[in-house]
Amino acid sequence: MTVRARLTDLARGKGRIEALEDRLAWLRERATMAGTRYSQVPGGGTRRESGQERFIADITETEGELRAQVTAQICAEREAERAIFALEDPLEREVLKMRYLNGWMMAKVA
Repeated sequence: MTVRARLTDLARGKGRIEALEDRLAWLRERATMAGTRYSQVPGGGTRRESGQERFIADITETEGELRAQVTAQICAEREAERAIFALEDPLEREVLKMRYLNGWMMAKVA
């Protein structure tokens, strides 16, 4: 895999992590607002499903996905770091390190 491909994977991974973190925040917010719903049977009151239970299941699943993505991202960062430090040109190494490993924007790198 080329350095460029590793760096592209690294950037995509960060985007996936951010998306999962946003989804997790949304689910947690919704879970605090959710309540238990009861059937509409007159004289009833049979518990159907707790909205919180549904959100908690989604939260648990999303947390698992997030942990897996973070683990994959750590591995991708290590691979990218090795690829960057294997480059011959010291200026290229420094620029790529600042941009991808330090997360600087291009304007700051320039």
